[in-house]
Amino acid sequence: MVYVFSICGSDEGITRIIDLETKQIIEEKHYSVVDFSFVDDGYYFVRFYRETTTPDGMDPPADRVFFKREDKETMVFGEGFGSEHFMSIEKSTDGNWIMLTVSV
Repeated sequence: MVYVFSICGSDEGITRIIDLETKQIIEEKHYSVVDFSFVDDGYYFVRFYRETTTPDGMDPPADRVFFKREDKETMVFGEGFGSEHFMSIEKSTDGNWIMLTVSV
């Protein structure tokens, strides 16, 4: 399970991934995560860069899509997209695909 919360109404949220069987925190991210989708060998998420530049050097605000498997996060989409582009991801209804939407 994934949930996001903020402390004292902060704009920057904390994202936690929880193992529902053990109730243990598997991972915690201290930056803004917009969307999240699990797949067999990892998960995709959209990170919102509010204050720092993106890995490809764009000034904030900007979104980037990442894939995480084990301990490695890789940016998989968004290179060169500026702050006018908003990204979201979700699983298809049959669970076989991750759909990416980019809005301007």
